[in-house]
Amino acid sequence: MNEVMKRQARFHELHAKYNQDNMLKSYHEREDPSYKEIVDMGKGIIPLLLSSLWGGWLPVMALADILGTVPFDIDLETEAGRYDIINEKWYAWGEYNGYI
Repeated sequence: MNEVMKRQARFHELHAKYNQDNMLKSYHEREDPSYKEIVDMGKGIIPLLLSSLWGGWLPVMALADILGTVPFDIDLETEAGRYDIINEKWYAWGEYNGYI
């Protein structure tokens, strides 16, 4: 198995573990060891995060933590908590920046 495949497998393993360990929480757990390891994987996993956008909040938060910012505006009055809109904005950002 090459390095890219190993990184992909590890990402999916960590994402599943994070979801399992945090499924009953009503908030995103940035201190979770699986989450920390995902963020530590860095920009090389941005395509994997973008392909996982509709799998919970982890990809959205990890993208912001890896980049150190959210690279687009969010209208907190109408878009806060709207996963569909935020995911679409991340996806469009990924397409525009060549990650997809």
